[in-house]
Amino acid sequence: MVTRRKRKTTRKAAKRKTTKKKVTGLKCAARTAAGRKCKKTAAKGSRYCTVHKKKR
Repeated sequence: MVTRRKRKTTRKAAKRKTTKKKVTGLKCAARTAAGRKCKKTAAKGSRYCTVHKKKR
């Protein structure tokens, strides 16, 4: 006999397998002097966001 708890855990496990993760772009590679990462999304075809993009 399958208990209610067992049924619930198997349903949760099945749901975890089917849910898709949201696809996001790469994050900016810039870091502060303290070592913290920039949390902005990188510009298309670049490693850096528009704020940290290197001028050439």
